[in-house]
This record gives sequence, structure tokens and C-alpha cells, in this order.
Amino acid sequence: MPLRHLLYRCPCCGHDPTSGEGDGAACAGCGASFRRVPPGCHVRVVEPSGAARVVHPRALVRRVREAGGPRTAARKADGTVRYEARVMCSEALSFRPVRRAGRLLGFFESQGRERPGTVVAGREGLSFEAVGGGAGRHWSFLDITGIQVSSSALQIKPRGAVLVQLRFPDDSPLRWEELVQWLMREAYTEHGRGLVVEFQPRVVVA
Repeated sequence: MPLRHLLYRCPCCGHDPTSGEGDGAACAGCGASFRRVPPGCHVRVVEPSGAARVVHPRALVRRVREAGGPRTAARKADGTVRYEARVMCSEALSFRPVRRAGRLLGFFESQGRERPGTVVAGREGLSFEAVGGGAGRHWSFLDITGIQVSSSALQIKPRGAVLVQLRFPDDSPLRWEELVQWLMREAYTEHGRGLVVEFQPRVVVA
């Protein structure tokens, strides 16, 4: 995952979003910069003051979440929630088992053709609008039975439907995972469904 996707907002000042490519990220708000250092399990941080330090990325991700994570970019001044991003959307066509030493480890899905468009997150669910029109899609948070994230995509499993993959050419899939988790928890609580305590491989409530 590119570092700017892991640190999608600045751990130093909270500015959202950061910029950068590959193993580097930078903040246009305060001027801080971040770069993975060998063997890749730590990040060198140069703070606005010029002071440099090497830290574990877990500590930086925690600061991103403490600064509001995806919430501040999604929550509008009037209290509504809306966040959107360019996306490539596809659906699973088939699954094949993955085994090792005779033990089932999981399943590998074959994805269908990707359709470019825009995904929008609101209070009640996710909506997909395809480029050039055509049939849109909407997935209620109450009908999503599982979510998982990869280095470039978010996968959701709607109830009674095939797995959907949303690949983000520009935005952070980690941001979207945390955004969907936040909104799903709120939706479940608001509708009296309980507290969501697990999202992968399935949604579990307490």
C-alpha cells in the first residue's frame, strides 16, 4: 500500500489528504514528510520544525485515527455525511478453494469486468454511479454482511448477492474501510441492531 494511503491524513497536524508516491508521503498543511526506511517496517518522519525521527507506522496510523480518521472529510458543516471517490467497480464471477497441506485456507475469487464510476458514502449506505450512466447500485449498510481491504481495493459482501470489489485509483482503501466501518456501526446502533464488533470475514454484533 502506498504510504500516502496508509497515512491518508497527516499524523502531525491532521491535514487531509496527504500527497506522495510509493514509499513517500508529504503534508501540504504543515510541511511534514514521511518515508519508509529499510527494511520497510518503520517510517522516517521529518516534522515541520525540521526534527527527524524514525517510528513504527502503527503509531502514525493511531495518530491519524485520533485526529478523526475519515470522519472530518466526510462530515459536512450541516451535520450530513457524504464522501465520494473515483472507483473501478467489479463483481465476483467465481470462487476456487485455496488449500495448503490438505487444509482449506480460504477462497480466491475471479473478478468480472471493471466499470469506472464514482462511489458515494452516506448515512445509510454506499452508492455507485457508473461513468456514462447506466444502472447504478446502492448497498445499505444494514445489508452488508462482510468487508475487507487490500492494498488497492475494498471488498463488500451484500446480503444475497455476490462479492463486490471497489478499487480506488486515487483514494486510500484504508480510509474507505474505516469510513464504512464507522458508518456501519452508526447504522446498526441507530436501528437497534447492536454494536458491530467484527467486520471480516463477516459482520458480527455484540
